[in-house]
Amino acid sequence: MLSFKNIKIAFIALTVALLSLSNLSAKEVKSEIKTPSVQCEMCKTTIETALNKLEGLISADVDFEKKVTTVKFDNEKISLDDIRNEISDAGYDADKVTKDKRAYKRLHNCCKLPEDQK
Repeated sequence: MLSFKNIKIAFIALTVALLSLSNLSAKEVKSEIKTPSVQCEMCKTTIETALNKLEGLISADVDFEKKVTTVKFDNEKISLDDIRNEISDAGYDADKVTKDKRAYKRLHNCCKLPEDQK
């Protein structure tokens, strides 16, 4: 037979467990962003450096050969659109977000599309 003391202990244990689960509210999301304008290792470094400054970003990896940037982030702190916009602000296309033209002009020549290289 359950005593009041055992019920109280079970209630406290359940409460602690539920509170622990609520602390896991941060949602880690992994997503791939098409970055078709990346050309080289310097592009990789530029984008990853820009993204790593964002609060809520867990990791960023640019694969310039596949022209894809894989990101992991806490979607309660930052959105995928914020990440795309940061890539654009660095001078690169990110999915349907086009590169910032002024930032693109400042990129090193090897980071520009072949038709724009001088």
